[in-house]
Amino acid sequence: MKIIVTGGAGFIGSSLSKYLAMMGHEVLAVDSITSYYSQSLKEQRVESILRPADVSFQKLALEDEIGFQKVISKFAPETVIHLAAQPGVRIPVESSAIYVRDNLDAFSNVLINVIRNEVPNFLFASSSSVYGNNSRIPYSEDELGLSPVSFYGATKLCNEILCRSLISRTKTRARGLRFFTVYGPWGRPDMAYFRLAGHKLGKSKFVLNGDGSTLRDFTYIDDVTRMIEGMMTEVSHRDSGFFDVTNIGGGQPRSMNELIDLVLGEGNSSRSLSKQSNNPLDVNATVANVTYQKSLISTIPYISLEDGISNFMEWVVSEQVLENIGDWIDSVDP
Repeated sequence: MKIIVTGGAGFIGSSLSKYLAMMGHEVLAVDSITSYYSQSLKEQRVESILRPADVSFQKLALEDEIGFQKVISKFAPETVIHLAAQPGVRIPVESSAIYVRDNLDAFSNVLINVIRNEVPNFLFASSSSVYGNNSRIPYSEDELGLSPVSFYGATKLCNEILCRSLISRTKTRARGLRFFTVYGPWGRPDMAYFRLAGHKLGKSKFVLNGDGSTLRDFTYIDDVTRMIEGMMTEVSHRDSGFFDVTNIGGGQPRSMNELIDLVLGEGNSSRSLSKQSNNPLDVNATVANVTYQKSLISTIPYISLEDGISNFMEWVVSEQVLENIGDWIDSVDP
């Protein structure tokens, strides 16, 4: 299958592109390589993950309607997986215009071009952030009255609404993927596990928000790439105009204190860290209800947080990462 992956130099996008290529698909990764966090990290993903996997790469701003139209017309994909977005829930008001451009304008451009070119399958990144703080735990896809607490979460909910409103009258099948705290090697340096590793190595300082009791449904990157591929295959058998959303998580939440113990090691608990009050843009818990997810694809052998953090720490102490991790973390506010 010919597949375009947007956000191809990002954390999930680069890992997914490699996995899809390994599974025999022809993949074109597209990314604008924004400066939200280290552009060097994104460029190293291209060289270390995409190039060895024979994944084609093109740098392009997705809000460029003519540019993306040319890409999609020339490549003629059977599937577009739209992962490109401006991430992060803790954004100042003055940065909101960037999120409108990257998460709304770019999404609309990709969606319209997918429909116009009659691409059969369209999958896109949504987020557990759409659930906000008021949803029942675990979070279910059929939850009504969603109220995101962050502007980022609001843009992701808008993506779902826009797609749902357009897709039913088209020849395209679509699926939104609500990701839950994805982690692992080559991850994002604004994430807690990444910053904790930098703290352990003396490359940066980690400040804990709250008392460490917040829960996150940590989902390892290899599990995520397998689930996306499974969701892509499943939706390709649906009728034209089909739309749904599904959680992409493990349904096994762990506390921030547990994460701290795993990264820093037993005996180096949260008591040793600097602390500040909870950020109002952070939700108290993210927990995926995986019932619908498992009805769509065969059960995935979830990688435990213990094994996932062990794999991540092996990557962190590699020479390439040790030389750069401090700069990567410093490139973005926590």
